[in-house]
Amino acid sequence: MTHVAEPITWKQFFAIQRSVLQQATAPVEPAEDPKLDTFSQLAQQFCPRLGIAQLTWDIQADADEWARVATWPASPLRSAAAPRMVTIDEAERAHRFSVQLETHASTADPDMIMGVCSTLKMAVELHGQVEMLLADARTGGEDLGHASVDQDGNVLFANARFQQLIQRVEPDWDGRRLPMPLDTSPNVLRHGMTWKGLFFYVQPNSAHIQLRVRPDRRLPDLSPRELEVARLIASGMTFKEVARELDMAPSTASTHLYKVYDKLGISRRSALVEWLKENADALNRPRQTTARAS
Repeated sequence: MTHVAEPITWKQFFAIQRSVLQQATAPVEPAEDPKLDTFSQLAQQFCPRLGIAQLTWDIQADADEWARVATWPASPLRSAAAPRMVTIDEAERAHRFSVQLETHASTADPDMIMGVCSTLKMAVELHGQVEMLLADARTGGEDLGHASVDQDGNVLFANARFQQLIQRVEPDWDGRRLPMPLDTSPNVLRHGMTWKGLFFYVQPNSAHIQLRVRPDRRLPDLSPRELEVARLIASGMTFKEVARELDMAPSTASTHLYKVYDKLGISRRSALVEWLKENADALNRPRQTTARAS
């Protein structure tokens, strides 16, 4: 006779949920099985208790395209029964879970199944954020942007700072997929990568890649004239007003500004204002000059 497990109560569910979230935010320790990613480690606490035989997590990469984020167990089981689908919509992306139940769990509470999916999603995101915040603390505690992406650059999670920095140079970025190629070569993993005036720390984490981003501290080689034009435009002047101030043609002022935009990898005055503000200290330092022999 087949043993049918008793359905868990909400009190038991919340106890498991608390344990999963505590594990997600605890100091990172090596997994008992190094082949298990964070999602699998956390899913193992939930799924067997709720009679879930397999669980997959996808994110919407495009209007009609979904990218696989994680699977538990690692080798999905084959079953003729139709899985339950759970969708969690966010402003930037949608998350879709496919839940295959054991036969004895076919009447499981739909709200509890939704709770499992939302808890695992939250736990994986929290785990990534904790790791990135700890890395920030080791490197000075800067206000860095954080994101977790897959190998194809599909964004699993991105905090507000990450979105702000990317949209400064790509104003129309929709938050679903990185706007630049993702380089995971050994050199980049050791030293980071730059793109359009931003510096990225790149760190693989199980099946995902963690990105931490800040403005690139290495200032572009702006000429004194370009910097003058940039500051005046940022202050609110028009090209005609800058031309009168600096005794040049408006077309020359325009040319200087677009050279600045090109060097900074930006396209809007608001981004220029932010860049000047963030780099004020470095820009105000006296430039080093090389002495010439007379």
